[in-house]
Amino acid sequence: MEDIRQYLLSVVTVSILSAIAIRIIGKNGAFVSIVKLLAGIFVVITVIAPWSKLKFNDLSSYFSDLELQASDAAQLGESLAVDAKASIIRTQIEAYILDKASELELNVEVEVIITETVVPQPESVTIKGAASPFGKQRLGQIIADDLGIPREKQLWI
Repeated sequence: MEDIRQYLLSVVTVSILSAIAIRIIGKNGAFVSIVKLLAGIFVVITVIAPWSKLKFNDLSSYFSDLELQASDAAQLGESLAVDAKASIIRTQIEAYILDKASELELNVEVEVIITETVVPQPESVTIKGAASPFGKQRLGQIIADDLGIPREKQLWI
């Protein structure tokens, strides 16, 4: 930031000095065209000189670093999106199971485990609470049929 400020300050200073030199010479002097030409060249050199010091290796390194940072940010974004999807899916599946349990007049608590893949899916379910054998069998069948969680992945506590 300091370099940019210094660059702009030098360009403005040279422009002001050139304008003063042209003003001092006047409009009808013998050297007016030469002073204008020299002032213009001086301003152009001041504007262009810092660009000649620029190393393109530095730019490629800078852009390479930016590319790595962008890649890391994209991976983080994808990870956050998958986590958010998993949370939504978990919440909806737990609500669905609790709703079906309520219809069967079962008082249970439910915890769903979701796969950690790009497309989160229910992996297993833990059901806590007292239920009759018929209630367990019926709710287990609903979970298997509607949600695709097989009986061996359903844990009743």
